[in-house]
Amino acid sequence: MKDNSTKSSLPTASILPNLKIVAGLLEASARNNVGTVIMLSSSTIYQPVDFPIREDALDLNQSPYFGYFGVGWTYRYLEQLAALYSETYGIKISILRPTNIYGPFDKFDEERAHVVPSLIRRALNREDPFEVWGAPGVVRDFIFVDDLVGDILSILKGEVDVHRLQINICSGAPMTIKEATEIILEVCNYKTEIYFNPEKPSAIPYRAVDNSRYLQLFGDRKRTPFRTGIEKTVEWHKKYKNKIV
Repeated sequence: MKDNSTKSSLPTASILPNLKIVAGLLEASARNNVGTVIMLSSSTIYQPVDFPIREDALDLNQSPYFGYFGVGWTYRYLEQLAALYSETYGIKISILRPTNIYGPFDKFDEERAHVVPSLIRRALNREDPFEVWGAPGVVRDFIFVDDLVGDILSILKGEVDVHRLQINICSGAPMTIKEATEIILEVCNYKTEIYFNPEKPSAIPYRAVDNSRYLQLFGDRKRTPFRTGIEKTVEWHKKYKNKIV
């Protein structure tokens, strides 16, 4: 018998919940004559590239990075489903493709935590040796959750019209995992050597998106610097780590 304790970490774990949630949202919106819907997609839908990729550069003839195969194809399908509902029922649907989101209320437990909350938890726990899987040069774009929420509210308030558009949402400041890890250790006041283990599984080497469409629509909005976002996240985690499940 398989051990179900690791089910949430499987690459198929998020497929059915996402399909149910988004399809249910679209159907309920159609039945209740909802005028505006914001769909949070994902930058995992893009094919592997080594440059910040534009929204219209998505190539459906190429698969997402194999590590994101399940979630990437799921969101590709859901974006097409959203287009169908928009065309059929006249719903104004905006599709946002965020990069790596982090901040307060994230999941910090070992089973569910993504890279930033996982590194924070381990730094605060003074893990030694401090091992990071993969290469130090892996590139990511991390967006603070408050910035993403601010963009969503602007759309809902009608300040920005992105009807039938796909928009990359990012910080616009990609960094390496090494840089991110060093900042997290500094904020957590933990001085230790970082060991990057190349023998362990590593994620896609480069994942960042082009934000020129965003800048055109939203203007040059102030983004939370990564260090500031980490400081706010660490402060929140220290305060609520034993209260939030």
